[in-house]
Amino acid sequence: GLAGGAVGLLIAYNSVRVFYAALPSRWQPLARGEIDALALVFVILISFLTVFLFGMAPAWSATRVELNEGLKEGLRTPLARISRRSLHGALIAGEIALAAMLLTGAGLLIRSFVRLSSANMGFHPESVLTIEIPRIKWGDAAFYSALLDRVTALPQVRAAGVINISPLSGEGWSQDITLEGHPPVPGGDLLWAAHRSVSVGYFRAMGIPLLKGRLFVPSDNEKNVAIISETMARLYWPGEDSLGKRFGVNCLRVWPKCDWNSIVGVVGDVKELGAAQAPATAMYFPETTGSMTLVIRSSSDPGALATTIRQTVGSIDSNQPLGEVATLEGVLAESLSPQRLTLAIAVLFAALSLLLAAVGIYGVISYSVAQRLHELGVRMALGAAREDIMKLVIGEGLRLALVGVAGGILGAVALTRFMSSMLYGVRATDPLTFVAVSAAVTGIALLATLIPARRATTVDPIAALRCE
Repeated sequence: GLAGGAVGLLIAYNSVRVFYAALPSRWQPLARGEIDALALVFVILISFLTVFLFGMAPAWSATRVELNEGLKEGLRTPLARISRRSLHGALIAGEIALAAMLLTGAGLLIRSFVRLSSANMGFHPESVLTIEIPRIKWGDAAFYSALLDRVTALPQVRAAGVINISPLSGEGWSQDITLEGHPPVPGGDLLWAAHRSVSVGYFRAMGIPLLKGRLFVPSDNEKNVAIISETMARLYWPGEDSLGKRFGVNCLRVWPKCDWNSIVGVVGDVKELGAAQAPATAMYFPETTGSMTLVIRSSSDPGALATTIRQTVGSIDSNQPLGEVATLEGVLAESLSPQRLTLAIAVLFAALSLLLAAVGIYGVISYSVAQRLHELGVRMALGAAREDIMKLVIGEGLRLALVGVAGGILGAVALTRFMSSMLYGVRATDPLTFVAVSAAVTGIALLATLIPARRATTVDPIAALRCE
């Protein structure tokens, strides 16, 4: 036990190092480093305590064996050993139940992650490069105009645009709005929408679909026009055509006179905060000022454009630095890092639990076969076929597996409802996951039973009877 604990600590030490190395560079939910000394002491104490407690039971049982009873042990019938086998079977069934519960949770997380990975974000991330431009000269629209003209002229660029706050950046800027011709909201609650400043080519570069109206044109820069998201149109103008409607921004708290913005288009919703979050109620304005994010849709590898874009920016303003350069697919993948980490941990523990359950059922069945050599020899001497012996042993393992799976499924039904907040597009009682886990655990248990079952069929009846 102590040797196994030492090996486990060594494996854990290296696993932690691999775990930290695998974390994305921009996503650090945990402090990076080595195993904490307090955690190491805790694990060592738990290991010693586990070995001590589980070693005490057989040691205490061994001290109570009487000499005469021990000498008679070999003469006992298999029925006399039912109590011991029942205890072993109950422990293994419990282990299988725990494995089924963990696998059910892991299965739900896997299905949820698959749904998240394929969720409609409202844009097409393929072949898109994003470059942060920390511009400090406010109102310098000429810089962005020149930059976009030169970038879009590159042969491998299909579309380019800029936005003040890019999707999945984790940032936000919302403002209260006033709807022209609509009475104030009861109770004084304000209407809100995310403020996004974009250039003419932004929607095409991101692949955000136009649903109604039109996109921005260069002449819109001098007009009070706006494009809104589908959710904003549905929420604030229900049952109406929002095109041509007007709304003001911060009219109630900032300016005594409100500048009304006319809606010229409605675009598809964008999940700016992540795949599992609701789409943003967003309003877009034709503005290019301050710090922006350059979005480029390429006809080839977007990462190959980074050097060219740096040179292009330097040719316009040699003092202009660039921020982070990343593909939109990489940004999207990184936004799923928390779910991916949770999934990896759940799958790891579920796999270890299933492995322990398989080893346990193999050990119990092997021990049972060894203890039942006399019984099996008698059965074969009386005419039992080897197939009958194999069915007998496999049946014992199958019973343990079915009892464990049944208990695990019942426990999973009771516990997975607490996982509802972690799931996306999958119910906590998803029948497909429960059926798949039941079949997988039962199959693994049967495989673990095959080796001792085949060994039981090789018993020599004469040798077994002579041994007794």
